[in-house]
Amino acid sequence: MNAAEVRPTGRYVLCWLQQALRARDNPVIDAAIRLGNDLGLPVLVYHGLREDFPYASDRLHRFILGASRDLARDCRQRGLACVQHVDRDDAREKGLVYRLAADSAAVFVEDQPTFVARWQSDRVAARTEVAMFAVNAACLVPPALLGDGIGSTTAFRRRHEAVRADWLATDDLQADIAAYDGPPALHVRSSRILQRRRPGPAGRERGDRSFACAQSGLPGRSRGRAKQA
Repeated sequence: MNAAEVRPTGRYVLCWLQQALRARDNPVIDAAIRLGNDLGLPVLVYHGLREDFPYASDRLHRFILGASRDLARDCRQRGLACVQHVDRDDAREKGLVYRLAADSAAVFVEDQPTFVARWQSDRVAARTEVAMFAVNAACLVPPALLGDGIGSTTAFRRRHEAVRADWLATDDLQADIAAYDGPPALHVRSSRILQRRRPGPAGRERGDRSFACAQSGLPGRSRGRAKQA
C-alpha cells in the first residue's frame, strides 16, 4: 500500500483489523504470522473502535464489541497478543495506530474496498514509515486472482468456479514465536462485555452494556468502560 520497506528490527508484526474481527480463518492474520515467522518476530493484533464513524449506533456497536471480545479470546488460543481500545470522551488515544506501527516491522490490514476501512487504511499507509500490506479477508477467492474484465454474473462464476476448490480448505497458520509481551508493555487482560443495572426512562431498570477496554500499557492509556454509542 506504500513504498516503505519491511523493517526486520521491529518489535512485532502489526495486524490491524477493522471489520474482519475473527482470529480463525483470517488471511490477514495468517499473512502477518507468515512474515513474523520469517523475521523471527511475534504478531500483535489490534482492534480499535470510535463512536464518530458513519451510521454508528447502539445496535452496530453491540455487534462490533461482541466480535472484538471473541477476537481477543481466540487470539489467545492461537498464542497471539491482542490489544483493543474503545475511544471515548474521557479516554482519547490520538495517533494510537501510528504509535503501534512505529514499533512494528510491517503492518497488515484488510483489503476492504467499502465503508470507512479503506480510506482509514489508505490514510495510515500514506503517513506511516513502515511497509503496509492489504490482504483480502472477505471473499473465498481473492478478487485479484480473478482478474479484470468481468462484465457479467456468468463471467464471474466461470472464473470463480475454476479456482474455487483451491480455496475451500484452509488451515490456520501457526505462529513460531511466543506472544508479544515486550515494550511498550502490552499486557492484555481479558476483554468482556459487562452487564450491570442502571435506572432507565421513567424509573425502569435497564441493562448497561459496557465494554471493558483491554489494558495495553501505552502512554496515556487509562482503564475504563465505554458506553456503546
